[in-house]
Amino acid sequence: MYEWMWLIGLCLLLLMLFLLALLKPRLHKPAAKPSKKLIKQTANIDSQKLKTQLAGHLSNYTIEAKSNRLLISQDGSQIAIITLDDHAVMRERLLDGVLILSVPTRFGSSQLAQISDQVCRHAAKLGLSDQI
Repeated sequence: MYEWMWLIGLCLLLLMLFLLALLKPRLHKPAAKPSKKLIKQTANIDSQKLKTQLAGHLSNYTIEAKSNRLLISQDGSQIAIITLDDHAVMRERLLDGVLILSVPTRFGSSQLAQISDQVCRHAAKLGLSDQI
């Protein structure tokens, strides 16, 4: 009789552990993640802010704001793409003759002048502008 008691106790223990494992995910709800919509809105605000500040420096260029980047063109030809990123360090590279700039979302006036200068220099290299 005692041989069956420990077997029944073990089965009950396993059943309780199984039920506890089933209920655990329901009891611990994950913390709310920031929604993609909110992230897009803040990125869009940053790109609009940069667009308005660059519009004064680059008045003869067309600046189009996307969610986290700015597309700069002149006379229908793409000159530069400025990408905004929270963790970016100011850097540049070329991709098929288009200047790609990575800029942190918190930029200063010196970085703004540097960005506009780089875009003007690149446009001059392409032969699209007389400004340097």
